[in-house]
Formats: sequence, structure tokens, C-alpha cells
Amino acid sequence: MSCANICNDSVTVNRTSVTFGIDSTLPFLRAKQAEAARLAKRPFTDLGIPRPRSEETQ
Repeated sequence: MSCANICNDSVTVNRTSVTFGIDSTLPFLRAKQAEAARLAKRPFTDLGIPRPRSEETQ
């Protein structure tokens, strides 16, 4: 086996790895984008300003 064959095989494996990485990253990013859009549509809840509890309620 020559160095050219080993190098070409290595490049093929690396391209396959990159393609697999991109193929798995794009659906993840699309899911995060959809989740962000869904969360942006949720109603806002105002919790008010926090204050210390009185001794009676503790």
C-alpha cells in the first residue's frame, strides 16, 4: 500500500466525518431555532419585585 492510498483513504474518512458532523448539526440547530420561536410565543408572566417575607408567614 502506497502513501498516496493511505493519504487518500484518510481524506475520505475525514470528509465522511465532516459530512456526518454537518448532517447531525443542522437538525440540532433547526430544533433549537424552533424551540426559541415556540418559547418566544409564550405569554410573559410578571413576578414582581422580590421582597423579604414577614415574620408572620415564616
